[in-house]
Amino acid sequence: MKLPKELKAAILNQARAEIPYECCGLIASNQGIVQYFPCKNLSTEPKESFALGGYDRVEDENDEILALVHSHPGHSIEFSPLDISACEESGVPWIVVDPISESWGYLDPFLTLHKIEVT
Repeated sequence: MKLPKELKAAILNQARAEIPYECCGLIASNQGIVQYFPCKNLSTEPKESFALGGYDRVEDENDEILALVHSHPGHSIEFSPLDISACEESGVPWIVVDPISESWGYLDPFLTLHKIEVT
């Protein structure tokens, strides 16, 4: 997946602002315009996991959700078994970023791990 610099910057800004907690958000398309929508992490353990909050406005106002994004601040960008299962269930690709090392990972719902390219 190619991630435009503008989206990468928006994701990194949110991820850095929320350190030491995991951030989360959605990449969505509305009439051909792709945007990043930061969401709230509603997890009771936000240093270890995320629970996506506020995504209903994204679903209501956009044509298509293209990817789910979350961060692993200071951790590996490896997807946990729970991430892999949830990605498969969601049917959309997942992106993970470590805002400290600026490492990126991508997982499609068919359980194929990819690297992110920045254009």
